Amino acid sequence: MPSPQTFAVYLAGPEVFLEEAQRKEIIAEKQRILQNLGMTGLDPMDNELAQPEDAPAMARAQEIYQANVNLLHRCDGALVNLTPFRGPSADAGTVFETGYLAALGKPMMGYTLYPGDYEERVAQPGAAGLDEFGCSVEDFGQVDNLMIESAILSLGGRVIRSARKVREGELAFDREVFRIAATALAEKLRQGPSG
Repeated sequence: MPSPQTFAVYLAGPEVFLEEAQRKEIIAEKQRILQNLGMTGLDPMDNELAQPEDAPAMARAQEIYQANVNLLHRCDGALVNLTPFRGPSADAGTVFETGYLAALGKPMMGYTLYPGDYEERVAQPGAAGLDEFGCSVEDFGQVDNLMIESAILSLGGRVIRSARKVREGELAFDREVFRIAATALAEKLRQGPSG
């Protein structure tokens, strides 16, 4: 009897910027959860890079970009951490990867450690849907700009929100939120493209 397929899952999120010991601990826990669900996590930091540390910054940046794009093509799906990072929105690199994955038609599940809507984080109190600069703030009940969550939804995914509100800038790992998102992705991948 053939063994069940193991799905490769890209782990998108700002964890790449964490202190290395903390990042490795979080990735190891994510890998354990994924393995129990028949999946393997593709960590963007696991790429084998040829450029030495003292290579020109632009050359190193291009190599990292290409290595991560290669992982996006190789994965079967992705888990996307949309927790606000360095501002009211998700990490800019994660947002790029979400769009790239959507263009490839790869199923994704998103998750965030911030339970509120984008509008709650950006609109000024008493300013009738305007930000601090007087610009309108979209209010579609989504966790971030409509293009991000809608990209995930368009491929049959969803975004899991933590029940607890984290402090601004906190990137603590919520095992349960990740497990729910990973379980939903595993089910989606097993159903195949029509699922």
